[in-house]
Amino acid sequence: MIKKLILTIALFSCLNSFSQSQFPQLIKDLNPGYRSSMSSSFVSSHLFEIGKVNNKLVFAASNSFVGADTNNINYEMFVSDGTESGTGLLKEINPNGTSYLRSFYTFRNKVYFQASDGSFEGEKMWVTDGTENGTTVFKNIGFRKFYDNLNYPNVIDIDSLHFIFSGDSSFSKTNLYISDGTASGTFIIKDFNPTNLSGFNANAAPGNFTKVANGKFVFTASTVPLGREVYATDGTNAGKFLLKNINPGNKDFLNFNDGFTYFHSDGQKAYFFANDSVHGAELWVTDGTINGTRMVKDINPGSGNSLKSLSNFATINGITYFIATNPLAGTELYKTDGTEAGTSIVMDYRVGTESGIGDYLLNLNNKLIFFGTNNGLQANILSLEANSTSPTALLNVFNSATPLSFIPPYPILVKENIFCDKLYFNNSAFANGASLIQIGVTDGTSAGTGLILDSLSNPGGAQIDLGFWGSGLIEYNNSLVFRANNGSLGLELFKMPICTDANTAIDNAINIEEIKNENDYVVYPNPSSTQIKLEIPSSNVSYLLSITDISGKIIFEKSEVQNQEIIEHQLSNGIYFVSLKSEFKTSTKKLIVNR
Repeated sequence: MIKKLILTIALFSCLNSFSQSQFPQLIKDLNPGYRSSMSSSFVSSHLFEIGKVNNKLVFAASNSFVGADTNNINYEMFVSDGTESGTGLLKEINPNGTSYLRSFYTFRNKVYFQASDGSFEGEKMWVTDGTENGTTVFKNIGFRKFYDNLNYPNVIDIDSLHFIFSGDSSFSKTNLYISDGTASGTFIIKDFNPTNLSGFNANAAPGNFTKVANGKFVFTASTVPLGREVYATDGTNAGKFLLKNINPGNKDFLNFNDGFTYFHSDGQKAYFFANDSVHGAELWVTDGTINGTRMVKDINPGSGNSLKSLSNFATINGITYFIATNPLAGTELYKTDGTEAGTSIVMDYRVGTESGIGDYLLNLNNKLIFFGTNNGLQANILSLEANSTSPTALLNVFNSATPLSFIPPYPILVKENIFCDKLYFNNSAFANGASLIQIGVTDGTSAGTGLILDSLSNPGGAQIDLGFWGSGLIEYNNSLVFRANNGSLGLELFKMPICTDANTAIDNAINIEEIKNENDYVVYPNPSSTQIKLEIPSSNVSYLLSITDISGKIIFEKSEVQNQEIIEHQLSNGIYFVSLKSEFKTSTKKLIVNR
């Protein structure tokens, strides 16, 4: 009876998955009236960052102003359980001014962040467990999740017990740190510019941390006299070294735009664009070794750049797709296996020299999701099967009466917005004198793609401000949380239900009941991002747990497994197999990882 009820609810929800009725539900008007509790500034939109800890949301907001100047808003740490009564001030970190909260990073069920308490020491690294008493200064160093205005990851888990990050010690001197989540276990790994260099900024600003093979992480850092170059580390003092001085003539410390783009890992290698001053900004690859760091191909021959977008990579079944520009084809879709011979254009989607592909590529359930135009008048969200050259149009997100001179830089397609096997995306533009704000969803099929919120159907100046740092859409207890203005309250925290159709959450609920009845074990969530849980029927039997990839290589093993097990992982996107073996039998289940 319970199973039938769940399936009935799922079917009813699925039939109504694209209905657009009322504006999302207000969680709480923290700053009553028309005043916003959240920043609408483009520069300070990182103030919308949200952390999850102990099944609570922590975020920066304001319900007060400092002094007589109503533009001087005091942002402090707030907490929410998704209800009005459970939403309020967590801690006033700086009683005399704003706390400048930013760079929320979750590690082992605590959120680390940077804030100012108003003391002469400036901004420090803080930590919270979601309680007032558990919100304290962690270390008297700066902590920035991203470097200034660029979305380069300046912090990453290197295993289940440690993370590395870019920390500010003093006088804006930023270097490489490691932490085990305790203040005493947080220390510098590498001082890139140890001497007092008169006339130079000694800020190394290590960042863009990305995992490659053999437990190594690649990143970029600025040093004298090399400028900004690419390095590798295994998290130890000895295991760090320069991989390549790609542009020996460029001494610019922070030349991101011409020097490096994001690193993208396929699980073994990291791809990026770099400029060696001879070939322009072209595709490079590194496996974390000196010999394995090289240019892949000069796609735009000569000194011209093929670089188009900072976030233009996605890997499916070992093949990495990316966006590049060539004067003969414009901006189009390419693929590579890491070799020059295996790097080629996938298709000239808009035939000729005009560009056909916009920013953002994403792997959704082993389909490539992106957007572009084949005629210069309409731009569609597109889905492409692996090894295909004919994409399927999923949703028309832009119409123009005149030919486009470029592909509008929207919708925002990022992996952080994948929930319940679906991608939730925001599509924002200003066209024909009107501001267009939309939230849509896709499962990679035409039937499973639609809009769940359209600002044109919400009168009174309603808007959704999704922010610049991060995705702006947060999944919390099967709801999508974001900041919005319903036309009268200013920017506040709203939510709307998601994951309510026949999705992973419901499938797991059904599977757990059925499998337990069959005296088998359960692996969930599936697909997984960073964690899996095993539930094994109670018995006195001990199992050997193993996780293997599709080639049969063992990725993880643990013996003496019983009843329940929680495994944190950093597996790359793809298909794996989870096996439990006893002296009586072996049982294997497929696991999909979608980070």
